[in-house]
Amino acid sequence: MFLLFTDQLNSETFWLMLLFVYMVGATMSLVSISFDVMVKKQYDSYFQYFKLIFLSAFEAILYHPFIVFFSLRGYWQYMTKKNFKWGEMTRQGFTQETTSKPMETTIS
Repeated sequence: MFLLFTDQLNSETFWLMLLFVYMVGATMSLVSISFDVMVKKQYDSYFQYFKLIFLSAFEAILYHPFIVFFSLRGYWQYMTKKNFKWGEMTRQGFTQETTSKPMETTIS
């Protein structure tokens, strides 16, 4: 901000560095999606992978500002010592139905 107010900001370098940071993020997203295509194949069709690639292009513009905003809001609430209440949470656990018979073992 100081450089902006004192008119010392080099706008060409600013936009070049911003493009570089964006391209590093996009490259990481593409590498991770490509790795998933080669190894795990979590998604059913290539259309879903293309949708992932398309949405990852907008992550830095749409998603990341929300993360920054809510992080700063959480830090502010922590610093001002707001009273946090989570409410009542009861443990439910996992329910398993046992319909199978126990295995019979025969030793001969």
